[in-house]
Amino acid sequence: MIELENIGKDFVLGDQTVQAIKSLDLTVTPGEYLAIMGTSGSGKSTLLNILGCLDAPSRGNYLISGKNTTSLNDDELSTLRGKTIGFVFQSYNLLPQYTVIENITLPLLYQPEGVNPEKIAYAKELAKLVGLEDRLGHRPTELSGGQQQRVAIARSLINDPLIILADEPTGNLDTQTEQEILALFDTLQERGKTIIVVTHEQEVGERAKRVVVMRDGVIISDKENAHG
Repeated sequence: MIELENIGKDFVLGDQTVQAIKSLDLTVTPGEYLAIMGTSGSGKSTLLNILGCLDAPSRGNYLISGKNTTSLNDDELSTLRGKTIGFVFQSYNLLPQYTVIENITLPLLYQPEGVNPEKIAYAKELAKLVGLEDRLGHRPTELSGGQQQRVAIARSLINDPLIILADEPTGNLDTQTEQEILALFDTLQERGKTIIVVTHEQEVGERAKRVVVMRDGVIISDKENAHG
């Protein structure tokens, strides 16, 4: 599903070059549930941006299903991202003027087929999956943090992506709501989704089947999780 070969990422700050990622190799198979952990500045968020095709590596190759993303132009990357990857962020990133169902279907506006009755029916199915079938007409300000994150997860699934990338998805949630969101990720993985979660929270990492730990731009540990 995912293959990183000698990936590195540099940022130029004034007259200095900072190696956010020095060099790493990583392979993720279809249906895996992977947590990427590490302290602030370890390179995990930079890695997530590369995995999501939001940023290009400075060197190395990144392949998704055998396709080398480093050879694609911006339009091709955008198409690949839209069809293959769903994103879940710590801050939910919902549009406040839109209802639950409108936020879930938002990514469809960037797809050739757009929003059609079939997709709206699917969006309602996703709302039911995340437990919000009775909140379709509500706006984000009328929802709790946990409910907003459920909307974000449903939105990430609307294009039926192969991969879900989640960046600190429970960072703004209380313990009980965190467990509910993690249970949702368990369900998605059981349905065949490949899930990659960036987190600094031990409880979140323990739910994954495999944990990669980063430090100073390199992977220092890559282990199957006995708890996951």
